[in-house]
Amino acid sequence: MRRVALLIPLMLSFCQPGHELNDTIRDCSTFVESVTKDNIPVRPFAIKFSSEVSHRYLGFGLSVYGQETRYLDRMLELKPAFVRLEAGPSWASLEQQVPDDPAMLKEHIAAHFNEQDPGRLQKFKESFAFFKEHNIRVILIIYQQPYHWLQNDYMKTFKPGAEKKLVRLWVALLEYFRSHDMQVDYVELANEPEGNWNGHIPAKRYFDMVVDARKSFDAAGFSHVRILGPGLSSLDLEGIPTRWIQSMPPGAERSIYAFSLHAWDEVLTDSDNLNVMRNAWKSPKAAFRKINPEKLVFITEYAREVSRRRDAKYYSPAKSALFTASDTHEFAIQFVANTLIHINQGASAPVAWRLSDLNGDPSSWGLIRSPERGGSNRPAFEAFKFLNQHLMENAGVWKPANPIQDDTIAAVLLNRDGQFVLAVANAGADYRDLDIEVPSGDTGDAQWSLFSEKVPDCTEEFSDANNSESTHRIRMPPFSIGVLRWSE
Repeated sequence: MRRVALLIPLMLSFCQPGHELNDTIRDCSTFVESVTKDNIPVRPFAIKFSSEVSHRYLGFGLSVYGQETRYLDRMLELKPAFVRLEAGPSWASLEQQVPDDPAMLKEHIAAHFNEQDPGRLQKFKESFAFFKEHNIRVILIIYQQPYHWLQNDYMKTFKPGAEKKLVRLWVALLEYFRSHDMQVDYVELANEPEGNWNGHIPAKRYFDMVVDARKSFDAAGFSHVRILGPGLSSLDLEGIPTRWIQSMPPGAERSIYAFSLHAWDEVLTDSDNLNVMRNAWKSPKAAFRKINPEKLVFITEYAREVSRRRDAKYYSPAKSALFTASDTHEFAIQFVANTLIHINQGASAPVAWRLSDLNGDPSSWGLIRSPERGGSNRPAFEAFKFLNQHLMENAGVWKPANPIQDDTIAAVLLNRDGQFVLAVANAGADYRDLDIEVPSGDTGDAQWSLFSEKVPDCTEEFSDANNSESTHRIRMPPFSIGVLRWSE
């Protein structure tokens, strides 16, 4: 493919919306002069993309509460392709134990689905009808395994035979959802099964369970329900994910539609740069490629953890506090930067944690605050709203010609049906100059949009007139997201 460098006029990064063109140029020029006078440090960084597609980006996802119907319309502003939610109440938290007998199991689910919330089923039905109407695919999960299935050891390991019980529970749940016209697309059989917090399933037993689940789903008429796994808690925690993937037998690999992992690695480091997450991808990605390089990868749970950073300025969203890191614009941009990293490194579907806080939950991970906290959007909501207006679903992800290794810059290039989208995030506190070279296209209709606190959003016609060099420079303000769109 012919390569044409893209010139993004510096002034476009600083355009004020709502002005005539001449006023815009004058305002932008004034702003650029002030930047120069202030001697704001700018470090140039080169990003060059190849014309090779590494994988496909299917779309953005959100962890949601099925009973939180009040936020459905607002959720649509984020353009999710996937939602991940718990399959009813927390089955482990009920006083009544989950029965082993299949007939009693169906009665148990029907009798207790509304436990602790009399309106849960009706709210779930409203949510699922909404998901179906807007072509949002559903991933179901059971977060906590029933306690009477667990041994009294440090790891809270599954008792012998508990995997069979979990598969039977899943089949009964799928039948219940089907009986109420609630369409399920994916199941993640167990949440973070390598740990001791939800019920530990050793790797071999987990993969045997995956094979059993696939056969049981098919026999019960759920061949269309795809299994994601293994759903481990991190990409690279002490090498555990890599060992799990490497030990996956062929039968389990064939039974899994897409690999799934979570991305909470930053909790174990005091470093505060984007390369932490990039480096966490290296080992599991190599293991994925060895097992099956064509299989999709879902990041079914991720955010930006700050609780153990020595230089953290704010409380972690996991803490009970009135104001946490998630209430800041900086957190929002870093959250988006991690999203771009996940897409660039191999994720076809990044599922963010999470849409909203829940009343009574002391944590503040939600993109929307709980009603008791005012129900307003956090900065990350607006950042993802901006990003997802531009990212294209079912698009090819183009490989960088050289790995992007930078403390504060993340970028991804998508292409679909002759349309290109370049998204860049600057998660640092300094202005950054970027020298960008991308695959060719007709740049006459290109548009540049910016999301920033320091500089208002700007969308203007793009022009590469009088450009003869191979790369050109754009300037990104601190903590900002830029998107360039053009046609082939």
